[in-house]
Amino acid sequence: MLNEPELLILDEPTNGLDPSGIIEIRQLIQRLPKEYGMTVILSSHLLSEIDQMATTVGIVSKGKMIFQDSIEEMRKFAQQKVIFRVSDSEAAWRALLAKGMNADLNKDKLSLLDHSDKNVASAIEYLVQNGLSIYRVEEEKKSLEEIFLQMTREEQAG
Repeated sequence: MLNEPELLILDEPTNGLDPSGIIEIRQLIQRLPKEYGMTVILSSHLLSEIDQMATTVGIVSKGKMIFQDSIEEMRKFAQQKVIFRVSDSEAAWRALLAKGMNADLNKDKLSLLDHSDKNVASAIEYLVQNGLSIYRVEEEKKSLEEIFLQMTREEQAG
């Protein structure tokens, strides 16, 4: 780094460091492109670390680049859901299906697949109007690890 290279490649840069060292290295890696115009390539199996440092990610599976884009674009591959806890899950599920909303029922968890704000608000309003109590509404987000596994499984299957 002393010669201020245009490209810096780091393999597991936080491996073996204590928590304060990890934070310092993360901050340094984030500053290098801004302060020196340097491109930093990280290789890591710790996707939570990549999530905190990278702006663009690439996934290599079996020697082939299967994805390269922003972390935000990578997250779009995850099939996120909004989970409802309600007084009667089956009645709520049937009501949402009758209204034409894409919902799943798994045990007592009701999932809404279209999790746009407008769709969630519409589902809540509709369920309340139909006499169902809503106890909890939460977004189920997948970690980068889960998204990575989903993408690499799809690549292997395809």
